[in-house]
Amino acid sequence: MVEVGYGTIEAGTSVVSDVVGGVAGHGRKVVDDVKGFFLDSDGASQTRTGMKQGVLAAMAYMLGWLSGVILYFVENDNTYVKYHASQSIVVFMGIGAVGWALQTITWITLGWSVFVLKVLNIATIGLWIYLMARAFLGGSTGEIFRLPYADRVADRLAA
Repeated sequence: MVEVGYGTIEAGTSVVSDVVGGVAGHGRKVVDDVKGFFLDSDGASQTRTGMKQGVLAAMAYMLGWLSGVILYFVENDNTYVKYHASQSIVVFMGIGAVGWALQTITWITLGWSVFVLKVLNIATIGLWIYLMARAFLGGSTGEIFRLPYADRVADRLAA
């Protein structure tokens, strides 16, 4: 018999199986907690995937306009998720167009646009994190966060 941190192991038993067996009970609880975090068990906000609408709305911003396009077509019945997918498409395609224009200007002028492009990149990362957080937190209440100017186009796209 060998004494280890969580108990004793008898001769002839596998250390790996005892460790896995001891952790498995805790592992199931962690998996259940993760499922409860992502999956909508009470059915309050119906989505096609069965995930909570706040999680899906935050995922609409995860890969910029690309994840917005994917969720726009996958979750076309849930208005909360569809609006955030639409807003993601509008905002990040707009930022991409401005960034592309600034890169083109940089090739021509090699001047101030390099600084503006760096500021735009930092602001985009901040906006990206903020939009994911607002979409996730508003998912439980259904409150939609609307960005000025982008909301008009996103409303038409989501309708």
